[in-house]
Amino acid sequence: MPARPGSIEGSVVIIAASIVMALACVLASGRRLWLAAKPTVIHPDDVVAWLGPSPDRSKLEALRAMVADVPDADWERDLLDALAQEGSEARAALVNEQLTELDLRMQRWARVPRVCASVSTSFGILLGTLVLRNGLANAPDLSGEVGELFVRGVFRDAMSVAAFGIVGTAFCIAVHAHARRMTRARLEATDRMIEKLEGAAAGPSDEPHDAARGTDRRSPEPGERLEGGGDPAGSSEADGSARTEK
Repeated sequence: MPARPGSIEGSVVIIAASIVMALACVLASGRRLWLAAKPTVIHPDDVVAWLGPSPDRSKLEALRAMVADVPDADWERDLLDALAQEGSEARAALVNEQLTELDLRMQRWARVPRVCASVSTSFGILLGTLVLRNGLANAPDLSGEVGELFVRGVFRDAMSVAAFGIVGTAFCIAVHAHARRMTRARLEATDRMIEKLEGAAAGPSDEPHDAARGTDRRSPEPGERLEGGGDPAGSSEADGSARTEK
C-alpha cells in the first residue's frame, strides 16, 4: 500500500516550517550583529586618525562643526558638548553619561542570538520528530529491503529537518560571539577617542596660563625688595647711623 498523500503533504509543511524558523532566527541574529557594528554613526578609530598624534582646540572645533552637519550623529554631538563643560566634575559626569548611553546602544538585542539558538535547536528537533512520527505512522505494510529503504527515507527527511535548526543554531552562536568581540573593541576604541578629545580640549591654550602662575610663585632674587619690608641692606645701614649719632 503506498504512502498516504496527507502524510506527504504534512511532511512538506513541516520541512517548510523548519526552514522558515531557521531563517527567522538567522535574520534576528543578523539584526543584533548590525546593531553591535553601528552603535554610532562615526567610528571612534576614524576620529582618532583624523585628530592626529597631537590634536589641539582648533581640531576639536573643526570636528564639532563637521558633526553638526551629520543628522544622526546625536551621540557624538552630546559627547563633544560634555567635553566642552568648564568644571571637571560636571565634565566627567556628562562624559560618563555618554559612555553609559553608548553601552546601552551596543547591548541592544544582546540576548536575541542566544534565544534564537535555543529556539532554532528546539524547533529543529521537534519538527524532525514530527516528520519521523508521521512517516512511521503512515508507513505502508512493507517488509524486506523495500521496507528498510522506506524507513531510511523517513529518517533522512527527519534528519534534514533537524539539520536546518542546527544550522540556524550554529549561525546564532557565531553571531553572539562575534558581537561580543565587536562590542569590546568598540569600547576600547571609544576610550582612545575620548582620551584624544580630552587632550585637545585641555591642549596648548592652557600652557601660557600655567606659565604665568609659575612666575607669580617664584622666590625673590637676592637684593630684591621684600614685599612689605624694604631693602635688608638699607635697614642695616640706617641702624648703624643711628648708633653712631647716639
